[in-house]
Amino acid sequence: MRTIESVGHTRFNDLLDKLRKMGNRLILVRASGEDFILFANGKVLRQFSERELLKDVEIFELDKFEFLDYLEQGDKTKNTAQYPKSVEFKCLIDCPSELKIKLESAVRKAVLKAYKQLDVAVENTQLKASIRYGATGRDILLVSGSLKAYSTKDVEKEELVKILNKVISEETGFYTRVHIRDFELVKTLKKPVFKVSAASLPHFRGGRVVEIRFAEKKSRIPLKKSRIEEEVERMLAQSEVDELRKILKTEKRTAPDGKVERIVWDNLSSIKGLRLNWMRVLPDTDGGLSVAIGISRKSRSLSEGQIINLIKSSLKNAEKTWRTRGLPSRISSAMVVFEEDIY
Repeated sequence: MRTIESVGHTRFNDLLDKLRKMGNRLILVRASGEDFILFANGKVLRQFSERELLKDVEIFELDKFEFLDYLEQGDKTKNTAQYPKSVEFKCLIDCPSELKIKLESAVRKAVLKAYKQLDVAVENTQLKASIRYGATGRDILLVSGSLKAYSTKDVEKEELVKILNKVISEETGFYTRVHIRDFELVKTLKKPVFKVSAASLPHFRGGRVVEIRFAEKKSRIPLKKSRIEEEVERMLAQSEVDELRKILKTEKRTAPDGKVERIVWDNLSSIKGLRLNWMRVLPDTDGGLSVAIGISRKSRSLSEGQIINLIKSSLKNAEKTWRTRGLPSRISSAMVVFEEDIY
């Protein structure tokens, strides 16, 4: 092993440019005292870790036997991939329950748009949203949090924020301000495949929303009932009832994938006098689960209070069932959307 060069600070792409100019050598690069990449024939053959900014970089030339030893050691390391072949989007949102379905859908559309326009695959986001009622009478949706993404090129945080602002504003109807406090961008050698799970009800148009609380959070975003009612009225005004009815009649209703989802679906679909249109199980920022349900009331003998009690009881039974099967998650809240009502 022979030292070729030492560099105090550099970026990953700049390092690759430097190595390509060193000719046909077998090269080991260390950063911050740890093995980083093996380089030969103009390309990276083994990458031991993913990072963009490199400190205390050392470049070594190896002989054939040393190079082979490092290749074999690389097979045993915890991160042997040169880049993630696929990135699956995950999102945690803490927001008023009346906005959660629409906001999550908006964020999914925004990251898909970012993937197409900026070639950036967002792996996960942790967001917190609240509504500020401005003195001028304009309601402002404030969204803040952290974001981690992968890309083959440099992507500015402001470019992502611009897309998030535009899409969330269009989908929710609120003037939106997005602030990303923590932004981690990992540079990759190739563009990964981006996976975003499809929403359970892509044709959701809105309806009267009722929240069921199972356990109070330590802190809760204050809401004004009058503002919630205005939002519901706006959602109803925008809904295309005739089109929605056609969708609900023709759409095949099958239980969602996943153990928890299937248990919840089976319990809720057994309630008489209600039609279960769709159901989603969402991760809660407190570590629990939040269930979103779209229903149609088909019986005049069921009051709204009875419906809520039946749904709450069914969800508690579902929770008991999966906990006896070794799944530890608990339901913290549920959002019931009355999409069609007999009254």
